[in-house]
Amino acid sequence: LGSGWLGGQTKGTSTLRPDGSVVVCGGVLSGSGLLLGVENGCSTFLPGTQTWSYKALSTPRGDQTATLLPSGQVLLAGGFLVKDGAVVGGTVEVIGNDSASGTWQSYSAAPFSSPATILKDGRVLMAGGTLDPVSGALGAPALADSGLWEIDTVTLLLDGRVLVAGSDEARVGLSRTLDPATGEWSAPTPMVAYRHQSQAALLADGRVLVTGGGGGSGTYVRVTEVFDPATGLWAPSGELSIGRVTHRMIRLRSGRVLVTGGFRETASLETNELFDPESGAWRLTGPFRHSRRGHTLTLLPSGGVLAAGGAQANAFLSSTEVFDPVTETWSPGPALLRTRGYHTSQYLRDGSILLAGGYNYSTDCLPFDFCPMKTAEILDPLSGGVTVATSLFYARPWCQSVSLPDGRVLVMDFGEVSQDPYTADAFVPGGLVEARRPVLAPGAGTIVYGTPFSVSGTNLGGDSETGSGSTSSGSANYPLFQL
Repeated sequence: LGSGWLGGQTKGTSTLRPDGSVVVCGGVLSGSGLLLGVENGCSTFLPGTQTWSYKALSTPRGDQTATLLPSGQVLLAGGFLVKDGAVVGGTVEVIGNDSASGTWQSYSAAPFSSPATILKDGRVLMAGGTLDPVSGALGAPALADSGLWEIDTVTLLLDGRVLVAGSDEARVGLSRTLDPATGEWSAPTPMVAYRHQSQAALLADGRVLVTGGGGGSGTYVRVTEVFDPATGLWAPSGELSIGRVTHRMIRLRSGRVLVTGGFRETASLETNELFDPESGAWRLTGPFRHSRRGHTLTLLPSGGVLAAGGAQANAFLSSTEVFDPVTETWSPGPALLRTRGYHTSQYLRDGSILLAGGYNYSTDCLPFDFCPMKTAEILDPLSGGVTVATSLFYARPWCQSVSLPDGRVLVMDFGEVSQDPYTADAFVPGGLVEARRPVLAPGAGTIVYGTPFSVSGTNLGGDSETGSGSTSSGSANYPLFQL
């Protein structure tokens, strides 16, 4: 089956990976009834191309066992060398999963640009229209229909509507709400302040907090404001200690909101602030170890926050820091493989974090020495490991990503400095094929943090018998469903 098969052995192992590929390792080579030796490699069958690839083992072995690991790697253990009849003395070897880093797809039918948001029906709302990620078709509505001269933030509300905040040509802070089901736009009351390069966060009670931004004429907005979807009103919500732009903001598990870093006047900031929605109070919290702007924030399974990359003056950072919400301090995190800022980060379905695009610094990129990037990398927040991912089709600075329902990650940018502003790239992570995608039964209910929750459905476990040997097999029935 397929081309490139280099086999001819017995007593090897064959393992079905979650992505549909099959890896055949080791085994005893025979001919004319004689034992000739053992195989010193693994052949992997790729069903998509109907081809085989080959990789050598560090230790040739036959009659070993193979066990599929949750990462898609295969653990080989034991076996023997036919050459001298000796048993391979308790050695083990892990075969990597070459498809684990994933691949990219390109959307190029119509202009795509950020900001963008995922809708409740799985479509993606962008400036040029609404994308159906399954068919690739682009239709109505579009953010460009909001009537705003400038769009700063886009937020999906709990009721399925979309809040778009920006301004008119006179630099008056305005907003619009969109009902995606009808395509109708509504105009809430004007915002408290005009702001550019602000940040928005959805609060636990459904309101939207907006902070920071430039106020024009070299000013930095300190006043923050909250939008109430029930009334359509904006109201002030206190002031930041320091006005800032290109900062980043994230809601913690406690419901508090963390504002980090950014830029003011001539320097990146190391100061961070916390907002308590219940009291409406702002206060300073633990500062960064390194000032940064244009970084990314990711909420970790522990409840902490990972700040990755960013910029300082004319230098971009590869460092990361982890915020502890209990002690309100930052500790060093794993270093990225590349310096990058103004990039994007998004969780993948295996719990790892994709970081893609952005800028780095080089004198080769004139006139500003800021080079748009097409590289990507994957960070494992549990182990701290960072690996190279395949690169985007086009360099994408100032980019944004949206997690699609099928596990892909859609990446687009503003189109101002992109190599091709009329495309978007979708990252397809390695791992599950669609046929093995977990499906939840309807009526699962509402998840409440800190209380027990159960779900039912199909494909919630892996393949029960996916490792094999001559006398035993390795079970790989690990859960595939994650929250």
